Amino acid sequence: MFIIYFLNKFLREKMYGLDKYSKAYIKDKYYLIEDELSEDDKKKLEEIKKIMNKIYFEEENIEKVVEKIIKEYNLKINEKEKVIYYLKRDFEFGKITPLLNDKNIEDISCEGSNKPILIYHSKFGHLETNLKFNEDEIRDFILKLSEKTGKLINIVKPILQAQYRNLRIEA
Repeated sequence: MFIIYFLNKFLREKMYGLDKYSKAYIKDKYYLIEDELSEDDKKKLEEIKKIMNKIYFEEENIEKVVEKIIKEYNLKINEKEKVIYYLKRDFEFGKITPLLNDKNIEDISCEGSNKPILIYHSKFGHLETNLKFNEDEIRDFILKLSEKTGKLINIVKPILQAQYRNLRIEA
């Protein structure tokens, strides 16, 4: 009996890294765990985002843009690499960007704001995540997905299905 319990627990529970600042933990659902920023760095992150939203830059140059902003505005940041991680994450697809880095995720879907984002994991099947979009986040995500995939979304066609990085996403 103990062996069956242990095997069941081992097979259904797993934690693995996605990148330097995020990891996945799977038990009853898929938990995305990201390293926290200090309160001071969170404030600096928001300042930098506001400045970056006012200027044109290419996503590949985020590090250079951040360096320039830090120098120009004389910002003191404790964990610059982690702030850059969050900037890249937020400018790509927001809080679900780390899910795109998980090679085990084959499908991501979102059925509306304040509802759990759902995934299909190659080893664990269909799972809810600990992530939810609010109204603004889901709107931003859909617009970014629409831009990056070249697919339109409007009142007549309110559902967007797209492939991005060999991953099927539905919003």
